[in-house]
Amino acid sequence: MPSVQAETADRLQHLVQTILGTEGYELFDLRTHQHGRQVRIEILADKPYGGITIEECTRLNRRITQQLEQADFCPSDYTLAFSSPGTDWPLRGRREFLRIKDKKVRIILRQPINEKRELIGQVMDAADESVTIACDGSPITVLLTDIQKATQYL
Repeated sequence: MPSVQAETADRLQHLVQTILGTEGYELFDLRTHQHGRQVRIEILADKPYGGITIEECTRLNRRITQQLEQADFCPSDYTLAFSSPGTDWPLRGRREFLRIKDKKVRIILRQPINEKRELIGQVMDAADESVTIACDGSPITVLLTDIQKATQYL
């Protein structure tokens, strides 16, 4: 987290994770950017299996802002941006694939499997090192290291 002291960044992450966790959400990413005196805090969160609404994002944004201000945590000149991972969010690990379980995914492979470099199928399961999708009616397990890019497919 550039330009924000490590201790402050750790406290911020702990505060945000605590708030999200108590309400059943997961923190996907937290970034801070400092431009002069202005600090921008970007929070990316979702439900464990996707489906967070705009209203929920708005409510969580307000709750986190309130907690930051009560704790006198941030400088007076900050902006909080709260959003959820969209369909274009890159899928890199088990958690991201499980978030869209039973939905379609598009996977670009580093090397072809069955002469295909692109797979489109429904996420069936994910493990720490692989994802299994139903592609053309058959399950295919792909190692995460073999994936060049993966996103939800609409």
